[in-house]
Amino acid sequence: MTRYAGTECLRCKAPLRPQAHFCRRCGLLITPASSNDNIVGNPSLLYQPISRNAVPTVPLTGSLTSQQTPQTPQFHSHPRSTPQNLALAQRSLTMNANDARLVSVYTREANGNIPSGCLKVSGAADDENVSFEVVVEARAGWVLGNSGAPYVLSLVAFDITSGQNANPCDAFTKTVREHFTTANGTSSQWPEYRSVFTVTLTQAQADALVGHVLQYTVTFISPLPGGGRSANVVSFLRSEPFILV
Repeated sequence: MTRYAGTECLRCKAPLRPQAHFCRRCGLLITPASSNDNIVGNPSLLYQPISRNAVPTVPLTGSLTSQQTPQTPQFHSHPRSTPQNLALAQRSLTMNANDARLVSVYTREANGNIPSGCLKVSGAADDENVSFEVVVEARAGWVLGNSGAPYVLSLVAFDITSGQNANPCDAFTKTVREHFTTANGTSSQWPEYRSVFTVTLTQAQADALVGHVLQYTVTFISPLPGGGRSANVVSFLRSEPFILV
């Protein structure tokens, strides 16, 4: 039996381009309609037998037949990362034994336990103070963390709404001078440092700041600036912006 060129390949049913000499999919030699040559068993040099389990190529034009439906590709996925895994991975990073750095600064409600970017300070009774907290976390290497070396930690809040440092400055500015030690210190202990600073406002001060967006910048320097000695540790970090309501 003689096979002749048509609109699709007689072997794999793939669409054929006009004046095509070979099937783009299976490589079958295509004979023009006017030829009487018998090409059964005469594939082109490009012809490769189609494996029963092979994934067929999707044709550029036309739709797939039931025999041409490609197999679903198999993907090898990695286990999903979880916040717990990421936290463990971060803590496992090797700190330089003689280095330290700030790792986290965030605000929260007074006596709260989760970060918050919306702090309630309004609605206080007459002559009643309102408070919120700033949490600072840092990490040090094992040598520096037990060295007794002095350092200074400073916090200052910028009032983004008014374009100046938050007022009153004495409420929003904190500076502490401490020493690296693994014993319980004035704020916390090393190498995992965590200190909570309380910001207290009077009713009038809080009411004047309702609706304002602020942001803290924390600096961490050791040894203390001045004295003609260069700083071995310099780290600074900003909190996320927060709003007082």
